[in-house]
Amino acid sequence: MALHVLVVEDSKTTADSLEIILRAKNYWVKTVASVPEALNWLTVGPLPDRVLVDYYLVAGDGIELVKSLRSMKGAENIPVVVMTAADTTKVCELRKITAKMGPISVIEKPFEADTLLEAIA
Repeated sequence: MALHVLVVEDSKTTADSLEIILRAKNYWVKTVASVPEALNWLTVGPLPDRVLVDYYLVAGDGIELVKSLRSMKGAENIPVVVMTAADTTKVCELRKITAKMGPISVIEKPFEADTLLEAIA
């Protein structure tokens, strides 16, 4: 059975690339471009098995989504991968923040497909 992945990415090019990589490995993918869209989908759609979210979004940020996700019944332990193009200092800070938020990985953009697939496995 395919894992369901919610991708939250506001760059159409990046979102399309992520979908191609994930679908090639038989993941079921739902892509949205903002935190409000993700929260809406999470309340009406089936809960995903994984969430892949960009840290920097036009409408909100990835940590905002993770905090909301962790407060939703049934979604408290869904593994999350936060993607970021931030500098090394910010990445270290993100890893410290997310270490206290359940199963979360932080990966740096740009990344190889294998890095992504390993993070969401």
